[in-house]
Amino acid sequence: RDFCMSELVEVLVHGQLLRLRADSGSEAEYIREVANYVDEVMKGLSHKSSGLSYDRLAVMAAVRIADDLFQQRRCMVDGVKSFEENVGKLIESSDQFMKG
Repeated sequence: RDFCMSELVEVLVHGQLLRLRADSGSEAEYIREVANYVDEVMKGLSHKSSGLSYDRLAVMAAVRIADDLFQQRRCMVDGVKSFEENVGKLIESSDQFMKG
């Protein structure tokens, strides 16, 4: 990466200022979206569990976000398996139709 061509993006996550590097304008916008998502998760958790330290809240947010990721992956894998099964059934039906 050429850091001379990158830009510094400042975002707030649960009151903490973070400075992150982006290689392009679209990457900067993506960083803002991700930071906003993390901020929303942390705010949601802090409203439910007041009095948590920032570190504990950050770990809980990381676990929640990882859970979201794993759930999405599971849905995708299940969707692909279902698609493959349906395609297999269509191929079998097509083969039977062509033979019969």
